[in-house]
Amino acid sequence: MIDNQFYPTPPHLVEIAWGKFKTRNVTALLEPSAGRANLLERSRGHNNHAVNITDCIESMADNIAVLKQKNFRVVDTDFLNFRTSKLYSHIIMNPPFANGVEHVLKAWDVLVHGEIVAIINSASITNPNNIKKKFLLKLIEEHGEVEFHDEAFMSPDTQRKTNVRVAVIHLTKISRDEPLFNIGNFGLNKDTLGSEFDEQMTDEKEDLSRQLSIPNSTIKNTVIAFNQASEAIREMVSFQCRADYFKSRVTGPRHVMGAQRESTRYQADFNKEYDDLKKHAWSTIINETEFTSKFSSKVIKELEQELETIKNMEFTVRNIYGLLEGLMINKTKLDNDMLLEVFDSITKFHSGNRSLYRGWKSNDKHRSRAFRVKHTRFIMRSPSSSCSSYFGYEGKRLLADFDKAFALLDGKVKPEIPLESLFSNKETYSELCQGERLGGSYLEARFYLGANSLHFFPTKKGKELIERLNRMVGKLRSWLPDEETDSPEFWEQYEKSEKITKVIVESEEYKKCRDWDFYNEGVHFDYVEIHSQACESLDIPVFNRLEADEHPGTQLALAV
Repeated sequence: MIDNQFYPTPPHLVEIAWGKFKTRNVTALLEPSAGRANLLERSRGHNNHAVNITDCIESMADNIAVLKQKNFRVVDTDFLNFRTSKLYSHIIMNPPFANGVEHVLKAWDVLVHGEIVAIINSASITNPNNIKKKFLLKLIEEHGEVEFHDEAFMSPDTQRKTNVRVAVIHLTKISRDEPLFNIGNFGLNKDTLGSEFDEQMTDEKEDLSRQLSIPNSTIKNTVIAFNQASEAIREMVSFQCRADYFKSRVTGPRHVMGAQRESTRYQADFNKEYDDLKKHAWSTIINETEFTSKFSSKVIKELEQELETIKNMEFTVRNIYGLLEGLMINKTKLDNDMLLEVFDSITKFHSGNRSLYRGWKSNDKHRSRAFRVKHTRFIMRSPSSSCSSYFGYEGKRLLADFDKAFALLDGKVKPEIPLESLFSNKETYSELCQGERLGGSYLEARFYLGANSLHFFPTKKGKELIERLNRMVGKLRSWLPDEETDSPEFWEQYEKSEKITKVIVESEEYKKCRDWDFYNEGVHFDYVEIHSQACESLDIPVFNRLEADEHPGTQLALAV
């Protein structure tokens, strides 16, 4: 969806904007209205500018996805509410025309020592009819320059055209004549943090904290500690910079350039320490929620990759609650991903773990081969020649995934007797390796030495949960209807799928296929016919679907 204020910067205007910078060594660059990186891409591989760090801010979700694909680091989504202690040397921006002045003034506040280049509507300069515009005009007079361009967004290479006249502003902000910095000018103090925190402490956010088992006090104290730590790091690096500066005064004028280089080094050193601190702060909050412990290993791995990008964001109360809200919004999807993963782990290991039925959504043969986990037992083959393989990391990880998935289906955080505990306890582990059958809350386990396989037998509760797993996966993969249908034929062949499967695997057609090929959607043969013959041999009504003329787009189940 295109925002009506989103006008990507055309290439010729990109060159004009970058040409305004006086300093070529870009220690840290910020683009607060990044869009799809039209301005940022100019910073890569260009001989005239050496850019060490690039951060960007963008509010539109589609644009953020593009920025991440292009490997740009997104640190926030709302520049006007942006808070940071980071020391940027350059800010370049093409903000929304509707509030360009506010964005430039915000950039002036964010910048400590360096340059700003901004592209805004020229009327903001030529018609300074409010206090903010007048203040910007004063900044330009005292600290920079401006030039105007007609039809800058009307050239053939412009992605979205407008005949607005633009002003390209260049500002230079110098913290002091010498390369020293006033620590008190940066970041939040306790008072401003408190007001930010209190402003956002709604009942909704308190409820969110409770759901994720993370106290509001933990969030507040971590943000306070983060800001105090960043100030301490800035002070530490600043003292080193001061020492180098005054040393240059003692050793002679020829070393003054060395002091200027120390100023650049100070910014780079602080920014590195600041980014490391920020990642640790985010890790503290993420670990405090124990959110990742609730999902299977594969889901956790994918989630952790996404959380790594979150750690680039500025560590503020607003962004923390944005993360927590995002986790809760996506919890259902993550739960479903875990159930699908566990279902696939069980059904892919052994064909005997599956029972076939004909899917609901389509007559297409590739989508008809729906299957369920059997209620009686399922088999997991060991990757080595002994029971000890299940005492290792991979085996325990698999068992832990089963525990988490079945506990989720049971509405609990974890089972009373986890499967993993059977293999962690030396006594029960020894009994299992001798072929004893031992039980967890949902599954009983037995290792068969001769077959080199581990068999799981569902308890009474486990059978209920396997059926719940089968139905949830069936709906997620469109094998089952969204609502209970009144077709007795469909549900009879679904409930008797284990008997039907037994007949199918004994058929000549099945014997011609490799075991897994039969379940592979890419293999073409008349599965519908094989299934129908199996149903008929068991005197089970054959299920078929026809699209109803009186209800376009719906599926009805009919007996043939």
